[in-house]
Amino acid sequence: PAVVMLTLRNHVIGPELFDTAFREYTRTWAFKHPTPGDFFRSIENSAGEDLSWFWRGFLYTTDVLDIGIDSVSTRTVEGQTFTTIALRRKTAIPFPVQLRVKYADGTTQDFTLPVHIWAQGNRFNAVIPVRGTVTGVRLWPDPSVPDWNASNDTWGNPPPANPAGPVTHK
Repeated sequence: PAVVMLTLRNHVIGPELFDTAFREYTRTWAFKHPTPGDFFRSIENSAGEDLSWFWRGFLYTTDVLDIGIDSVSTRTVEGQTFTTIALRRKTAIPFPVQLRVKYADGTTQDFTLPVHIWAQGNRFNAVIPVRGTVTGVRLWPDPSVPDWNASNDTWGNPPPANPAGPVTHK
């Protein structure tokens, strides 16, 4: 349960919003008998979004999160360079995707894709504008994302992940 709550906080709705929502939940339900549904509704009301995909995937199944990179390709259209990162969800758990792209000059750039990219199936081609030659890609720059199989989370010469730190970071 702790990993689920930290995942919700740090990777789905964000620390500030989660902390506010959790304080409101504890204030509203103090000395009462809340059900899991009361908790879910309270967090969703504060977050302003439907999180049923999260509750179902992380609390009502035994499935695990596993999203991987299948391939990376680059093309130029009218002077703008785009890289297509083919992603595949290998389990039933959808999750917002965080990518870190490494360029030939050694710099990196982070991208975030919403959970809704998985609405049409278990494959998604992320087409992102890039500012140079891409030499590597990493899913989950933050190493605390609970992805089951890290071996499919990188491509090429991947950029480094963030250093491991406290799990309740802001």
